[in-house]
Amino acid sequence: MKYSTMKESIIIFEKYGLGDEWLEADHDIIYGPSIDVKFNKEDEEKVIDLGWWKNDDSDCWSCHC
Repeated sequence: MKYSTMKESIIIFEKYGLGDEWLEADHDIIYGPSIDVKFNKEDEEKVIDLGWWKNDDSDCWSCHC
């Protein structure tokens, strides 16, 4: 993931009060906010376009590094 893509993702996450949440990583996956976060439709589509997916195994949004 490019820095610019991550920055754009973080800007969306911050809109939902997630500015003080932790991003975690393991090997080649970045773990983001909980899948319980309710993004509006436009933001959810944008996050998906940026490479994030709902990771049901970890109960959070994830992306590849």
